Amino acid sequence: MTTARSRLTNLDLPDLFIEADISTNDGVQKVIEGVLARLGAWTYRQGNVGGSSRAQRRRLALSDADWRKK
Repeated sequence: MTTARSRLTNLDLPDLFIEADISTNDGVQKVIEGVLARLGAWTYRQGNVGGSSRAQRRRLALSDADWRKK
């Protein structure tokens, strides 16, 4: 499955794409529900660009407010 804020064009497998903004709780929930509906299971792999002032491998320590900071 792949997700992005904008619908991608020319997808080889459009059923494996979910349009969602994962910077919001609603967007994350939409992706989770879409994956479970289509695949029946969830395996997590994160791939994003960005950084944090927190120690490495502590992304779960970040609050929603931390993620929204620019």
